[in-house]
Amino acid sequence: MLMIILFFSLLSNTCSGQDHNLTIILVRHAEKAMGNSTDPPLTEEGKIRAAELAAILRYVPLDAVFSTPYIRTRETVRPTAEEKGIKLEYYNPGNEKELLVRLFERYRSKNGCVLIAGHSNTIHLFLNFLVGEDRFIPIKEDIYDNIFFVSASVPGKAGVLHLRYGQHSSSLPSSLHPHSPSRHSQCVRTGRRPGQGPSSEIFIFLKTGKSKFLPVEFYFRVWYCLTHEF
Repeated sequence: MLMIILFFSLLSNTCSGQDHNLTIILVRHAEKAMGNSTDPPLTEEGKIRAAELAAILRYVPLDAVFSTPYIRTRETVRPTAEEKGIKLEYYNPGNEKELLVRLFERYRSKNGCVLIAGHSNTIHLFLNFLVGEDRFIPIKEDIYDNIFFVSASVPGKAGVLHLRYGQHSSSLPSSLHPHSPSRHSQCVRTGRRPGQGPSSEIFIFLKTGKSKFLPVEFYFRVWYCLTHEF
């Protein structure tokens, strides 16, 4: 753990000469209870995932945590907010663009980092606005393990790190369509478009829980420096 902390410190110093960037971490709410309720709570599996989210973000500095007003999104990010002593803030579905514009105004100048919980039909709206094109699609209803690390100096030119965390859902994330891996491995695809600068997108397919791979925070910090020129 000490080596990882020192590694993060080194990367932070290396990246400190960059233009100001806002980093946004996007997650869909965890597993919800099924039934007739229009505002269901998390299942026990969902509560476990919420705790795992707090664990993997333990060493990632956050300036704010946002959620929609629904119980399932609040319960997903509440453990993270409470562990960091951050007051949970709320936004309404349908106001994704307005929220992002406000976050860039508030946090970009200090290289801020914000966690946002959303829904299967809203996470792709955040992502498409941030990357400046319709690259992402809604997440399938039975997929709960996506986590996206996004960094940009301005909306429309973001780099995206797409990970999975916690217990794997039933299929590969539906928001992207990478080449199918021959086996569960830590890295499915990493690439750079010809003629462009640092890779704008890295897709990581992680085993978690009893995984022997490095923590999510490690990949996040590596990706951050790979996608910022210095």
